[in-house]
Amino acid sequence: MFSTRINSILLAEADPRAQRRLRAVLQQLAPQASVHITAGVAETCAALTQTPPVLAVINFALADGNFVDALKASPRLPLPPFVLGMTCCPDCAEAVYAMRYGFNHVLQTAVNAEQLDEVQFANVLTQMVSEPAPLEATIGKLVNPLLYNQRAQFDFKQVSGAIEQHIFSLASQVTHSKNGLGKLLGISRQLVQYHLRKHNQNG
Repeated sequence: MFSTRINSILLAEADPRAQRRLRAVLQQLAPQASVHITAGVAETCAALTQTPPVLAVINFALADGNFVDALKASPRLPLPPFVLGMTCCPDCAEAVYAMRYGFNHVLQTAVNAEQLDEVQFANVLTQMVSEPAPLEATIGKLVNPLLYNQRAQFDFKQVSGAIEQHIFSLASQVTHSKNGLGKLLGISRQLVQYHLRKHNQNG
């Protein structure tokens, strides 16, 4: 069972049968959480922006398109602290992009919703929530989408400010407190500088 801090979940899934089965698992793992369901890319992006969840489970193949394509088109789309991607047709480049953007894990699922492995789904979610990524990896995931966006114009102050705002938002959602965030943001500045220097050296 998840911590009570996991109090809002977004499930993005187009198949009604998979929706029912995944929602049942989520409600069993987090009975205290509200589960909001979306079926399309546009409404999923709107939900992430307007009512940010603490945990999101997103099938890449949605009713009106591919969610990873939406990430590429909107490189600053906010993601929650914990996010699991799901796909029945794994594309290595697609999975790598999602992980760089900030997905904690990408899970391969069965094509048929009736063959969904609910035990595997629950185990992956439990491990993902119980063992969050180290801060350096988290900062890297936040910075990398900007670095891999060919259209981006790099302004350090603007990038640093965006990262700090994102970190502040994520930490507030998880801890429900603003205490100690000054130190966290100080660390984030150093890591943002590190990733930008690495980007300049590579290219």
